[in-house]
Amino acid sequence: MTIRISHDKLKNCLNPERIEQVAQQFEGFFKKDFIEQALDEEGVKFRHRDFPPLETTWSFVTQVLQQDRSCRQAVADTIAAREEHDLPTPSANTGAYCQAQKRLPETLIVKMTRHIVEEVDGNQQATRWLWRGFNVKLIDGTVVDMPDTPANRAAFPSETLKSDDTPAGAFPQARIVGIFSLAVGLLLSLSIGPIAGKNSSENVMVNQLLKDCHSGDLLVFDRYFTGYFNLALMLAGGLAFVSRQHASRCYNPKANRKANFAIVKRFNKRDRLIKIEKPWRRHGTWWTDDADVYDGAPDALILREIELTVTRPGFRTQNIVILTSLLDSKAYPANEVAEVYRRRWAVEVDLKSMKKDLNMARLRSKTPSMVTKEIWVYTLAYNLIRTLIRQAACLLDINPIELSFKAAVQFFLAFRKFLYHLRDKAKRLVCFEKILAAIGSYKVGNRPDRAEPRAVRQRKRKYPTLTEARAVARNKPEHYERIHGHPERRRLKAQDTMPQILKAYSGLGGARA
Repeated sequence: MTIRISHDKLKNCLNPERIEQVAQQFEGFFKKDFIEQALDEEGVKFRHRDFPPLETTWSFVTQVLQQDRSCRQAVADTIAAREEHDLPTPSANTGAYCQAQKRLPETLIVKMTRHIVEEVDGNQQATRWLWRGFNVKLIDGTVVDMPDTPANRAAFPSETLKSDDTPAGAFPQARIVGIFSLAVGLLLSLSIGPIAGKNSSENVMVNQLLKDCHSGDLLVFDRYFTGYFNLALMLAGGLAFVSRQHASRCYNPKANRKANFAIVKRFNKRDRLIKIEKPWRRHGTWWTDDADVYDGAPDALILREIELTVTRPGFRTQNIVILTSLLDSKAYPANEVAEVYRRRWAVEVDLKSMKKDLNMARLRSKTPSMVTKEIWVYTLAYNLIRTLIRQAACLLDINPIELSFKAAVQFFLAFRKFLYHLRDKAKRLVCFEKILAAIGSYKVGNRPDRAEPRAVRQRKRKYPTLTEARAVARNKPEHYERIHGHPERRRLKAQDTMPQILKAYSGLGGARA
């Protein structure tokens, strides 16, 4: 559900001076000088080609935003845009564009993404959306699928079932852990890795992202990240956090489990300071393998625990326990801390926007290097859309998370050829005014406590899940027996080749013409 903003309000907020500032900031993200400097730092040289680095990056970004994410569609859009603006057009063959994508350094995409984060997240106007002086950041992870190729299988191995060695997933998957801004929705930092193997858990990957956080940040995450050493590293970096208490630390008489902490001070019956002891060394854990992490952690942590009873409809849990490093109960009342944790769900919406609205749930790249590069291009495209939303919110003096992400993607794609290929400055400013007015006119409805049934409407398919490469499954004897449908069951050896199997069926009259 979206809510339209009146045209008069939009007209009063969108003055030419502010529109020009927005246009200059957005165009600064795709400056030729910035890209050439980044390539020089990496020692990468490009000759004069049909797809130079700047245009390749722009085409790559717009390609992942579209429903048809094929290279043919990206080349067709480039030809149409150049023809409309009387520029030389490249060949319709996709070979040149695909090679340009491979030559594009991943570090360039990473630098452009971080440049956007520095420009937007460090802007002074963002201070209007702070919580008690804290810049609230959300942490969570997800997985994405990729084509089933031998190279992807080797770099991103799948988890296996405990009963046998059958892979759990039909496609290779990559794990992604990110830090999002609550105020703007930007993806501030990102870590990519496999879903199986040593140090592939989200607990390990999140520690790589803490270096991108600063003192004065408030991290909000679920209880999966509340391990002792994760919390110790956050406190050592001067970071505050709010999360849900892990179930293993909570008192549960039904499970015959006692609370494994000591109460230091009680503010009231449901608000207290607790002391958590440092765990013993255990083999096979990431924090025992890293001696600096274990030895550098304090012997105990003093934290605050808040008990809440949720009575709103739609919430599965009635009693929850919140864990936080905000120890002052007067400066940070329990109800406000609980409200901050409630906003953690925004990171789930942000991940849904990337995987569903941007179609990042299933990647298209067939090599590991292109997989990681494609993920970073999705991050760059996502942050560009969030930047436009933030700029529209600043002009309208509203919160950026109130504006529709899907609407911003639609209007960005509609005006994309004018934003890059248009040389007339006055016309570009008109395009920016139209885009910001369109984005600002769609607000997302405020429905925080809606209750939906936890069920899917789509019927389950009768076919089993394919847990191996399609080429391997295609060469199995039972596959031919099933597709030819001969009534007599015939035993075929596993070493029989495809011509031998077809010959056997043709002798029985079962092969198709």
